[in-house]
Amino acid sequence: MANSIKPENLSREDFKISVFKRDRYACVCCQKSAVDAHHIIDRSLWGESQGYFLDNGVAVCGDCHKKSEETLISCNSLRMYAKINNILLPEHFARDEEYDHWGNIILKNGTRLKGS
Repeated sequence: MANSIKPENLSREDFKISVFKRDRYACVCCQKSAVDAHHIIDRSLWGESQGYFLDNGVAVCGDCHKKSEETLISCNSLRMYAKINNILLPEHFARDEEYDHWGNIILKNGTRLKGS
C-alpha cells in the first residue's frame, strides 16, 4: 500500500546525490559502481514535481538501469534491494494497485494494463 505522506521534492542534483549516498554509490541490484539515479516510477508520470523524491529513486549501474527501464527489474524489486518501505505513487495512481516503471498496472497474474 502506498504512503499518503507528502515527501520532500528534491532538485535533480540533490536527488542524485541523496540516492547515491543512501545506496553507498553502488547499484542496488548487483553492487557494481552506480552510474545513474533511476526513478522507480518514471518522472514523466509525476507532473510538476517530476518524482524527485528520495524514496522514488535507486542507484543503478548502466546494465541494471537499462533492465529497470525495460521493466525487467520490477519496481517492487528495486524498492526491496534499496530497503525502501515507503512506496510513493503519483497522486492520480490508485493506492491499492501495483505499477511498473511506466505506470502500467500489473495484475496478480503478471498481465499489464496500459497505464497513464
